[in-house]
Amino acid sequence: MLTNYVYKLRPNQTQDSKMSGWVDMLRSHYNWCLNDRITHYNQQFIQGNYCEIRTQSEVSP
Repeated sequence: MLTNYVYKLRPNQTQDSKMSGWVDMLRSHYNWCLNDRITHYNQQFIQGNYCEIRTQSEVSP
């Protein structure tokens, strides 16, 4: 038997503004990390060495 509990938050105005600030901070941090990951991926594969599958040797673009 599974039991689930659901709690609804009813924050006051100061708590609501603090939680909104946390959500904004987490969203901006996530977007920054995602941008860093995409930039690193593009730099690695555009300017990096390639490996040819048949000969398994590095090939410069």
